[in-house]
Amino acid sequence: MSDYFNELQKTLDYIEENIKEDITLEQLSALCFYSTHHYHRVFQSVIGIPVADYIKKRKLSVAAGEIIGTDKKIIDIALDFGFNCHETFSRAFKRIFDITPNDYRKLNTHAIPTDFWKVSFASSNLQKRYMQAVETLCERLKMDSNVIAVILEGSLSYDQVWEKSDIDMEIIVNDNSKPTPWICLIEDDIYINGNVKTRSEFRQSVARIRRGSGAHSYFSLGTMVYCKDESVREIFESVNADDEIGERDRSYALMERTEWVLWRLYKAEKWLKVKSDVRYSYLWITEVLTYIAAIEVLLNNSIPSREVILQALKYNSPIIEKLYVGLMDEKKNSINISQSIDMIYEYLRQRMDIICKPILDYFNKANEMKPLSTIAQDFNNTIESHIICEICEWLCEEGVLLKDISQTYLTNKSSSIVYEPAYFKVDSDMDVLI
Repeated sequence: MSDYFNELQKTLDYIEENIKEDITLEQLSALCFYSTHHYHRVFQSVIGIPVADYIKKRKLSVAAGEIIGTDKKIIDIALDFGFNCHETFSRAFKRIFDITPNDYRKLNTHAIPTDFWKVSFASSNLQKRYMQAVETLCERLKMDSNVIAVILEGSLSYDQVWEKSDIDMEIIVNDNSKPTPWICLIEDDIYINGNVKTRSEFRQSVARIRRGSGAHSYFSLGTMVYCKDESVREIFESVNADDEIGERDRSYALMERTEWVLWRLYKAEKWLKVKSDVRYSYLWITEVLTYIAAIEVLLNNSIPSREVILQALKYNSPIIEKLYVGLMDEKKNSINISQSIDMIYEYLRQRMDIICKPILDYFNKANEMKPLSTIAQDFNNTIESHIICEICEWLCEEGVLLKDISQTYLTNKSSSIVYEPAYFKVDSDMDVLI
């Protein structure tokens, strides 16, 4: 792992030394003797944002220092840092710092540090300490013949740590071992959460990961720091190196995130319309924002990470701008909260064919009413029934599906009839049997 940090430090230093130049991915990857694809993946995994975004933010931060510290014209500063016109520079500056260059100069104070967004592993004693804790533990684990691989996960793998961070890692052991599944370890007073699995358990857990899911995101940002079993390395790299999300997995992930949006949106609506509590309604909207952001990331064929809102901002989505930048900075009232809720519903309606594709495709082929349990079985239980139910209920509200009821039994020995929801397509020509 330390090799990654050492190689990345070379490129971080190069960026700082050539901050006013046009810096290319090819130049940076050559410094590490990596392919451009591998360098881009390593950079994003460790630093947390794409290379191009990091370079732009560093250019703008250093440019901010010149806006206050010099008398140079804004256009000259813009051109010095590689922006082709005043308008492009101004838009980029406002997007990052929420103020235009001209208005920032009027402040006449260095409110934006020139080292804003700067990452340096060489100067971060805390980062070094955490890295050393991992390396020390790995040396101990290598002495255990049962341990065959260690995978670092969480912030230390792809982001920066702070003084209250802990460390997450998966520890893979031989199949003939009987591990303690979860163990909390400590090195240099730093807590390390170890998820201990046998090789077979690790293989099974990876096989269950659906591309585009939260587990896929978390796992794909991991870093293998020790491995003496090539089969485990191949399993890890099969997920870790997979930048593409299959169409089926993406459609399932989109529908899952849509359900997560819906039930939180209903809460926001309830607290506004029933409880008349604007503040609490807004809190639910902030939760909705996370999953709207995940939908945006998936629609752009990327894997949502824990920092998914920051991921989504780069796609210039109006709804992300409204909910994250606009509404957050406004004084909350019943009008702008209600408008935000309506905006979210409209966002979902406009993308219904994509975000509900698995269910819509299913009913396009159905020639009879389908009870909820049957739908879940037809999907081989790969989608939880409550997700299917929530999506179907919303599609009923939107006039796409119709709802009825169907008889069922709690057990195979039950004699008392209970009822479950059943659905069918509005435009389907069928007989409804209950």
